[in-house]
Amino acid sequence: MWKSIVLPEDIDCIRTFLTVTQLRICDLGGWTDTWFSKSGNVCNLSVLTRRFGHNGPFRGIDILLNEFESKKQKIQLLAMDASFDTEIFVKDIENDNYDNNNLLTSTLAVLPLGLIKNKSLSFRIMSPVEPGASMGASASVSAGLIISFFAHYDFTRLRDKQEIAEIAFSVEKEIMNLQTGTQDQFSAVYGLGAQKITIIDYPRTEIEKIELSQSTKEKLENGLVTVFIGRHNSSDTHSMVIEKMEKDEINLNSLEPLRQCAIKGAKALAENDLIKYGGCLSDNTAYQKELHPNLVGDEFEGIIDLAVAINRPLGYKVNGAGGTGGTISILFNSREHAENFVSYAQEKLNPNYIYYEHKLTC
Repeated sequence: MWKSIVLPEDIDCIRTFLTVTQLRICDLGGWTDTWFSKSGNVCNLSVLTRRFGHNGPFRGIDILLNEFESKKQKIQLLAMDASFDTEIFVKDIENDNYDNNNLLTSTLAVLPLGLIKNKSLSFRIMSPVEPGASMGASASVSAGLIISFFAHYDFTRLRDKQEIAEIAFSVEKEIMNLQTGTQDQFSAVYGLGAQKITIIDYPRTEIEKIELSQSTKEKLENGLVTVFIGRHNSSDTHSMVIEKMEKDEINLNSLEPLRQCAIKGAKALAENDLIKYGGCLSDNTAYQKELHPNLVGDEFEGIIDLAVAINRPLGYKVNGAGGTGGTISILFNSREHAENFVSYAQEKLNPNYIYYEHKLTC
Protein backbone atom coordinates (compact mmCIF):
# COMPACT_ATOMS: atom_id res chain seq x y z
CA MET A 1 0.00 0.00 0.00
CA TRP A 2 1.33 3.44 -0.83
CA LYS A 3 0.13 6.98 -1.35
CA SER A 4 1.59 10.36 -2.33
CA ILE A 5 1.28 13.36 -0.03
CA VAL A 6 2.14 16.84 -1.28
CA LEU A 7 3.11 19.35 1.39
CA PRO A 8 3.02 22.81 -0.24
CA GLU A 9 3.57 24.61 3.05
CA ASP A 10 7.11 23.20 3.21
CA ILE A 11 9.15 25.61 1.09
CA ASP A 12 12.20 23.31 1.00
CA CYS A 13 10.52 20.01 0.30
CA ILE A 14 9.18 19.48 -3.22
CA ARG A 15 7.33 16.21 -2.68
CA THR A 16 6.70 13.74 0.12
CA PHE A 17 5.74 10.11 -0.39
CA LEU A 18 4.67 7.63 2.29
CA THR A 19 5.17 3.91 1.75
CA VAL A 20 3.86 1.22 4.11
CA THR A 21 5.11 -2.37 3.82
CA GLN A 22 3.94 -5.31 5.89
CA LEU A 23 5.60 -7.45 8.53
CA ARG A 24 5.19 -11.23 8.66
CA ILE A 25 4.57 -13.68 11.48
CA CYS A 26 3.70 -17.37 11.90
CA ASP A 27 5.95 -18.47 9.06
CA LEU A 28 5.29 -22.17 8.64
CA GLY A 29 7.91 -23.85 6.46
CA GLY A 30 10.72 -21.42 7.19
CA TRP A 31 14.17 -22.82 6.26
CA THR A 32 12.66 -24.37 3.10
CA ASP A 33 12.82 -21.10 1.12
CA THR A 34 16.62 -21.32 1.01
CA TRP A 35 19.25 -22.19 -1.58
CA PHE A 36 20.19 -25.48 0.09
CA SER A 37 16.55 -26.58 0.25
CA LYS A 38 16.18 -25.82 -3.48
CA SER A 39 12.39 -26.05 -3.27
CA GLY A 40 10.00 -25.32 -0.47
CA ASN A 41 6.62 -24.35 0.90
CA VAL A 42 5.82 -21.50 3.27
CA CYS A 43 2.56 -20.33 4.81
CA ASN A 44 2.64 -17.08 6.76
CA LEU A 45 0.61 -14.03 7.77
CA SER A 46 1.29 -10.49 6.56
CA VAL A 47 0.31 -8.07 9.30
CA LEU A 48 0.28 -4.53 10.59
CA THR A 49 1.24 -4.28 14.25
CA ARG A 50 0.91 -2.26 17.46
CA ARG A 51 1.66 -2.73 21.17
CA PHE A 52 -0.85 -5.08 22.75
CA GLY A 53 -3.80 -3.26 24.28
CA HIS A 54 -2.95 0.12 22.76
CA ASN A 55 -5.53 2.16 20.88
CA GLY A 56 -3.27 3.69 18.23
CA PRO A 57 -3.20 2.63 14.58
CA PHE A 58 -1.77 -0.68 13.43
CA ARG A 59 1.39 0.05 11.47
CA GLY A 60 3.88 -1.60 9.18
CA ILE A 61 7.28 -0.32 8.13
CA ASP A 62 6.58 3.32 7.27
CA ILE A 63 9.04 5.07 4.97
CA LEU A 64 8.65 8.79 4.40
CA LEU A 65 10.53 10.02 1.34
CA ASN A 66 11.18 13.76 1.02
CA GLU A 67 12.59 15.24 -2.18
CA PHE A 68 14.54 18.52 -2.19
CA GLU A 69 16.02 20.78 -4.84
CA SER A 70 19.78 20.32 -4.57
CA LYS A 71 22.69 19.96 -6.95
CA LYS A 72 24.60 17.97 -4.30
CA GLN A 73 22.51 14.86 -5.04
CA LYS A 74 22.85 13.55 -1.51
CA ILE A 75 20.70 10.81 0.03
CA GLN A 76 19.95 10.81 3.75
CA LEU A 77 18.73 7.61 5.42
CA LEU A 78 17.23 8.01 8.90
CA ALA A 79 16.68 4.64 10.57
CA MET A 80 14.64 3.75 13.63
CA ASP A 81 17.97 2.82 15.25
CA ALA A 82 20.01 6.03 14.96
CA SER A 83 23.25 4.04 14.83
CA PHE A 84 22.29 3.07 11.27
CA ASP A 85 21.66 6.64 10.08
CA THR A 86 23.57 7.33 6.88
CA GLU A 87 24.29 10.15 4.45
CA ILE A 88 25.80 9.36 1.09
CA PHE A 89 26.20 11.03 -2.30
CA VAL A 90 24.63 9.46 -5.37
CA LYS A 91 28.03 9.45 -7.09
CA ASP A 92 29.46 7.28 -4.29
CA ILE A 93 26.78 4.65 -4.81
CA GLU A 94 27.31 4.73 -8.57
CA ASN A 95 31.08 4.30 -8.05
CA ASP A 96 30.56 1.36 -5.65
CA ASN A 97 31.97 3.45 -2.81
CA TYR A 98 29.57 2.31 -0.11
CA ASP A 99 29.28 -0.25 2.69
CA ASN A 100 27.67 -3.41 1.29
CA ASN A 101 27.13 -4.67 4.85
CA ASN A 102 24.62 -1.85 5.32
CA LEU A 103 21.11 -2.82 4.21
CA LEU A 104 20.11 0.77 3.44
CA THR A 105 23.02 1.72 1.20
CA SER A 106 22.94 -1.74 -0.40
CA THR A 107 19.31 -1.13 -1.36
CA LEU A 108 20.25 2.17 -2.97
CA ALA A 109 22.80 0.26 -5.08
CA VAL A 110 20.06 -1.65 -6.95
CA LEU A 111 18.12 1.52 -7.85
CA PRO A 112 18.51 3.51 -11.09
CA LEU A 113 19.87 6.57 -9.29
CA GLY A 114 20.73 8.20 -12.61
CA LEU A 115 17.06 9.25 -12.72
CA ILE A 116 17.74 11.77 -9.94
CA LYS A 117 18.50 15.16 -11.49
CA ASN A 118 19.52 18.08 -9.25
CA LYS A 119 17.69 16.60 -6.28
CA SER A 120 18.53 15.29 -2.82
CA LEU A 121 16.44 12.70 -1.01
CA SER A 122 15.69 11.93 2.61
CA PHE A 123 14.22 8.58 3.67
CA ARG A 124 12.83 8.38 7.23
CA ILE A 125 12.20 4.78 8.30
CA MET A 126 9.74 4.04 11.11
CA SER A 127 8.75 0.69 12.60
CA PRO A 128 6.16 -0.46 15.14
CA VAL A 129 8.50 -3.23 16.37
CA GLU A 130 11.98 -3.31 17.82
CA PRO A 131 14.96 -4.12 15.57
CA GLY A 132 15.78 -7.82 15.48
CA ALA A 133 12.20 -9.00 16.00
CA SER A 134 12.46 -11.78 13.37
CA MET A 135 9.32 -10.51 11.65
CA GLY A 136 10.82 -9.79 8.24
CA ALA A 137 11.46 -6.10 8.91
CA SER A 138 14.74 -5.97 6.95
CA ALA A 139 13.00 -7.15 3.79
CA SER A 140 10.13 -4.74 4.45
CA VAL A 141 12.57 -1.83 4.75
CA SER A 142 14.37 -2.76 1.54
CA ALA A 143 11.09 -3.26 -0.35
CA GLY A 144 9.75 0.02 1.01
CA LEU A 145 12.80 1.96 -0.16
CA ILE A 146 12.46 0.46 -3.64
CA ILE A 147 8.72 1.22 -3.84
CA SER A 148 9.28 4.80 -2.63
CA PHE A 149 11.92 5.42 -5.27
CA PHE A 150 9.90 3.94 -8.13
CA ALA A 151 6.85 5.96 -7.05
CA HIS A 152 8.90 9.11 -7.59
CA TYR A 153 10.95 8.25 -10.64
CA ASP A 154 9.58 5.21 -12.48
CA PHE A 155 5.94 4.78 -11.48
CA THR A 156 5.11 2.16 -14.12
CA ARG A 157 7.40 -0.35 -12.39
CA LEU A 158 5.08 -0.40 -9.37
CA ARG A 159 2.72 -2.53 -11.45
CA ASP A 160 5.09 -5.50 -11.35
CA LYS A 161 5.18 -6.71 -7.75
CA GLN A 162 7.11 -9.82 -8.75
CA GLU A 163 9.95 -7.64 -10.03
CA ILE A 164 9.98 -5.48 -6.90
CA ALA A 165 10.14 -8.56 -4.66
CA GLU A 166 12.98 -10.01 -6.76
CA ILE A 167 14.93 -6.73 -6.63
CA ALA A 168 14.49 -6.58 -2.84
CA PHE A 169 15.71 -10.19 -2.61
CA SER A 170 18.78 -9.34 -4.71
CA VAL A 171 19.84 -6.73 -2.15
CA GLU A 172 20.52 -9.32 0.56
CA LYS A 173 21.55 -12.16 -1.76
CA GLU A 174 23.73 -10.44 -4.36
CA ILE A 175 24.82 -7.12 -2.86
CA MET A 176 25.23 -8.14 0.79
CA ASN A 177 26.09 -11.82 0.07
CA LEU A 178 23.85 -13.05 2.89
CA GLN A 179 22.23 -16.43 3.44
CA THR A 180 18.63 -15.45 2.78
CA GLY A 181 15.29 -16.99 1.95
CA THR A 182 12.68 -15.49 -0.35
CA GLN A 183 9.52 -15.43 1.76
CA ASP A 184 10.15 -12.10 3.51
CA GLN A 185 10.53 -10.01 0.36
CA PHE A 186 7.43 -11.51 -1.26
CA SER A 187 5.40 -11.11 1.94
CA ALA A 188 6.47 -7.47 2.27
CA VAL A 189 5.63 -6.54 -1.32
CA TYR A 190 2.40 -8.50 -1.84
CA GLY A 191 0.94 -8.34 1.69
CA LEU A 192 -1.93 -10.76 1.02
CA GLY A 193 -2.81 -11.38 4.67
CA ALA A 194 -2.82 -15.17 4.89
CA GLN A 195 -0.61 -16.38 2.08
CA LYS A 196 0.86 -19.52 0.57
CA ILE A 197 4.37 -19.25 -0.89
CA THR A 198 5.92 -21.86 -3.16
CA ILE A 199 9.63 -21.98 -3.94
CA ILE A 200 9.74 -23.90 -7.21
CA ASP A 201 13.46 -23.77 -7.91
CA TYR A 202 15.29 -21.39 -5.57
CA PRO A 203 15.05 -18.44 -5.88
CA ARG A 204 12.03 -18.73 -8.21
CA THR A 205 9.06 -18.00 -5.95
CA GLU A 206 5.29 -17.74 -6.34
CA ILE A 207 2.80 -16.36 -3.83
CA GLU A 208 -0.94 -16.90 -3.51
CA LYS A 209 -3.58 -15.43 -1.21
CA ILE A 210 -5.43 -17.80 1.11
CA GLU A 211 -9.06 -16.73 1.30
CA LEU A 212 -10.35 -16.54 4.88
CA SER A 213 -13.87 -16.12 6.16
CA GLN A 214 -14.48 -12.88 8.06
CA SER A 215 -14.97 -14.91 11.22
CA THR A 216 -11.59 -16.64 10.85
CA LYS A 217 -9.85 -13.34 10.15
CA GLU A 218 -11.36 -11.82 13.30
CA LYS A 219 -10.42 -14.86 15.41
CA LEU A 220 -6.82 -14.63 14.22
CA GLU A 221 -6.63 -10.91 14.96
CA ASN A 222 -8.28 -11.31 18.38
CA GLY A 223 -6.31 -14.39 19.41
CA LEU A 224 -2.76 -13.62 18.28
CA VAL A 225 -0.14 -12.28 20.68
CA THR A 226 3.50 -11.82 19.69
CA VAL A 227 6.17 -11.60 22.40
CA PHE A 228 9.51 -9.88 21.72
CA ILE A 229 12.24 -11.18 24.05
CA GLY A 230 15.20 -9.17 22.73
CA ARG A 231 17.12 -8.42 19.57
CA HIS A 232 17.69 -11.50 17.44
CA ASN A 233 21.32 -12.60 17.17
CA SER A 234 21.81 -16.22 16.14
CA SER A 235 24.25 -16.15 13.25
CA ASP A 236 26.45 -18.83 14.84
CA THR A 237 23.52 -21.21 15.36
CA HIS A 238 22.21 -20.60 11.85
CA SER A 239 25.68 -21.23 10.41
CA MET A 240 25.83 -24.59 12.19
CA VAL A 241 22.46 -25.60 10.73
CA ILE A 242 23.50 -24.53 7.22
CA GLU A 243 26.86 -26.30 7.53
CA LYS A 244 25.02 -29.46 8.56
CA MET A 245 22.83 -29.22 5.44
CA GLU A 246 25.84 -28.63 3.19
CA LYS A 247 27.87 -31.49 4.66
CA ASP A 248 25.46 -34.30 3.84
CA GLU A 249 22.38 -34.10 1.62
CA ILE A 250 20.65 -36.70 3.78
CA ASN A 251 20.29 -33.96 6.41
CA LEU A 252 18.00 -32.11 4.00
CA ASN A 253 15.37 -34.73 4.87
CA SER A 254 14.88 -32.87 8.16
CA LEU A 255 13.35 -29.99 6.17
CA GLU A 256 10.49 -32.11 4.82
CA PRO A 257 8.38 -31.92 8.02
CA LEU A 258 8.64 -28.12 7.82
CA ARG A 259 7.34 -28.17 4.24
CA GLN A 260 4.46 -30.36 5.33
CA CYS A 261 3.59 -27.97 8.17
CA ALA A 262 3.27 -25.17 5.60
CA ILE A 263 1.13 -27.28 3.25
CA LYS A 264 -1.14 -28.49 6.05
CA GLY A 265 -1.32 -25.03 7.64
CA ALA A 266 -2.37 -23.41 4.36
CA LYS A 267 -5.04 -26.09 3.89
CA ALA A 268 -6.31 -25.56 7.44
CA LEU A 269 -6.59 -21.80 6.91
CA ALA A 270 -8.38 -22.29 3.58
CA GLU A 271 -10.85 -24.52 5.44
CA ASN A 272 -11.13 -21.96 8.28
CA ASP A 273 -9.98 -24.60 10.77
CA LEU A 274 -7.92 -22.75 13.38
CA ILE A 275 -7.57 -25.81 15.61
CA LYS A 276 -5.65 -27.65 12.88
CA TYR A 277 -3.79 -24.46 11.95
CA GLY A 278 -2.69 -23.94 15.55
CA GLY A 279 -1.43 -27.52 15.66
CA CYS A 280 0.69 -26.81 12.59
CA LEU A 281 2.22 -23.77 14.31
CA SER A 282 3.25 -25.84 17.34
CA ASP A 283 4.49 -28.75 15.23
CA ASN A 284 6.63 -26.41 13.13
CA THR A 285 8.23 -24.99 16.28
CA ALA A 286 9.05 -28.53 17.45
CA TYR A 287 10.64 -29.35 14.08
CA GLN A 288 12.66 -26.12 14.26
CA LYS A 289 14.08 -27.31 17.56
CA GLU A 290 15.05 -30.62 15.97
CA LEU A 291 17.22 -28.71 13.48
CA HIS A 292 19.13 -27.28 16.46
CA PRO A 293 18.05 -27.00 20.13
CA ASN A 294 19.12 -23.35 20.28
CA LEU A 295 16.56 -22.36 17.63
CA VAL A 296 13.88 -22.63 20.33
CA GLY A 297 15.72 -21.62 23.48
CA ASP A 298 14.81 -21.61 27.15
CA GLU A 299 13.15 -18.18 27.07
CA PHE A 300 10.73 -19.27 24.36
CA GLU A 301 10.06 -22.51 26.23
CA GLY A 302 9.23 -20.50 29.35
CA ILE A 303 6.73 -18.38 27.42
CA ILE A 304 5.12 -21.49 25.92
CA ASP A 305 4.86 -23.16 29.34
CA LEU A 306 3.13 -20.11 30.81
CA ALA A 307 0.71 -19.84 27.89
CA VAL A 308 -0.23 -23.51 28.23
CA ALA A 309 -0.65 -23.21 32.00
CA ILE A 310 -2.96 -20.17 31.80
CA ASN A 311 -5.21 -20.84 28.80
CA ARG A 312 -3.97 -23.62 26.55
CA PRO A 313 -3.41 -21.87 23.20
CA LEU A 314 -4.34 -23.27 19.81
CA GLY A 315 -0.68 -23.07 18.83
CA TYR A 316 2.57 -21.11 18.90
CA LYS A 317 5.37 -20.36 16.45
CA VAL A 318 8.88 -19.01 17.03
CA ASN A 319 9.09 -16.49 14.21
CA GLY A 320 11.75 -16.57 11.54
CA ALA A 321 14.55 -19.10 11.65
CA GLY A 322 14.61 -19.07 15.45
CA GLY A 323 17.50 -18.70 17.86
CA THR A 324 18.54 -16.24 20.54
CA GLY A 325 16.21 -13.25 20.74
CA GLY A 326 13.40 -12.42 18.35
CA THR A 327 9.72 -13.18 18.81
CA ILE A 328 7.18 -15.92 19.32
CA SER A 329 3.56 -15.64 18.14
CA ILE A 330 0.89 -17.42 20.17
CA LEU A 331 -2.64 -18.07 18.92
CA PHE A 332 -5.31 -18.17 21.62
CA ASN A 333 -8.94 -19.17 21.22
CA SER A 334 -10.28 -15.73 22.14
CA ARG A 335 -9.36 -12.15 22.94
CA GLU A 336 -10.10 -12.86 26.59
CA HIS A 337 -7.54 -15.67 26.68
CA ALA A 338 -4.98 -13.46 24.91
CA GLU A 339 -5.53 -10.67 27.44
CA ASN A 340 -5.25 -13.12 30.36
CA PHE A 341 -1.92 -14.36 29.04
CA VAL A 342 -0.46 -10.88 28.56
CA SER A 343 -1.59 -9.86 32.05
CA TYR A 344 0.04 -12.90 33.70
CA ALA A 345 3.13 -12.73 31.49
CA GLN A 346 3.80 -9.10 32.36
CA GLU A 347 3.72 -10.10 36.01
CA LYS A 348 5.65 -13.39 35.84
CA LEU A 349 8.10 -13.06 32.94
CA ASN A 350 11.00 -10.74 32.10
CA PRO A 351 9.75 -7.14 32.48
CA ASN A 352 11.67 -6.16 29.34
CA TYR A 353 9.54 -8.36 27.08
CA ILE A 354 7.27 -6.45 24.68
CA TYR A 355 3.83 -7.69 23.60
CA TYR A 356 2.23 -6.99 20.21
CA GLU A 357 -1.13 -7.51 18.55
CA HIS A 358 -1.84 -7.58 14.82
CA LYS A 359 -4.21 -6.81 12.00
CA LEU A 360 -4.07 -8.87 8.81
CA THR A 361 -3.37 -6.75 5.74
CA CYS A 362 -6.15 -8.31 3.63
